[in-house]
Amino acid sequence: MSSDWSIDTIVHALPVPELRQQALREIHLAPVNELQAVVDRWRAVAAEWALTTGPRVEEARAHVEATGELPPQYEETRESVAAFDGWRQQMQSLRQERGAA
Repeated sequence: MSSDWSIDTIVHALPVPELRQQALREIHLAPVNELQAVVDRWRAVAAEWALTTGPRVEEARAHVEATGELPPQYEETRESVAAFDGWRQQMQSLRQERGAA
């Protein structure tokens, strides 16, 4: 991706509408003395997506379209199930803590 980023190209490089809205909100509400740092952070997120994550997602999507199955590296394993269950428990705990606060 080009090094000639604008707020528009940064936002359009983000994968989902919620993330785009968050970026726009943070950029628009940033104090002037923090604006460059906020833009730089979102530019890094957009570049990471465009250069690494996006192509992997597209590759997996194309594989599913061609074969009807996920690529082997995305198949469920005992470890992935345990990691997801741990993450879900952590999120439930955080929600409960916030509800109690």
